[in-house]
Amino acid sequence: MTADSAREPLEPELRFDGAAEAVPAAPACARCDREIATEYYEAGGAIVCPECRAVLVADAAAGSATGRLSRAAVFGLGGALAGAALYYAILAITGYEIGLVAIAVGWLVGRAVQLGSGHRGGRVYQVLAVVLTYLAIVSTYIPFIFEGDFQLASAAAAAALLAVAVAAPFLAGFENVIGILIIGFALWQAWHMNASASLVFSGPYAVGGGRLEPRAS
Repeated sequence: MTADSAREPLEPELRFDGAAEAVPAAPACARCDREIATEYYEAGGAIVCPECRAVLVADAAAGSATGRLSRAAVFGLGGALAGAALYYAILAITGYEIGLVAIAVGWLVGRAVQLGSGHRGGRVYQVLAVVLTYLAIVSTYIPFIFEGDFQLASAAAAAALLAVAVAAPFLAGFENVIGILIIGFALWQAWHMNASASLVFSGPYAVGGGRLEPRAS
């Protein structure tokens, strides 16, 4: 079973840092720390008791996907606005695109989407985080575009302004290759933070050795 949505309950309590070690005669559940007397399951090298496995499976199915996506979008937008404000303030003061600030924007948006989705992760959240991160960064060019002769007199002009801002990092060509690389790293940061976590349960296994026949559920 793949349980992307089980990532949050597992993350603070289970450690998947390698293959499972030899199972002791009386193993303890990696989630609840209780001693397991009869049977257990494995997930990413961690041992869990049947009760905790049931909880994790239930958590994976809980909640509305639409609700999680909406919440992730709202949280992500908040992170994007905060990141854009920080990025623009430093850009306006120094006149330079400081790489660490762009990376911070990627982290802010990525973290906000991550929290909004309940740490579910997955391609839709990765795309959302990347789009919001990019828009947060390029929106900082809009005030500088207004310093020119750009007139915002219609909805079409507003769309054109957004298009110019989106294309702005590439308009300078090779001269802005460092800036493009910085933005790329910020996008990768937001993408990476919202990667899905595949969690596959195997078992049940009998304490002391041997695999049991799975029971119908």
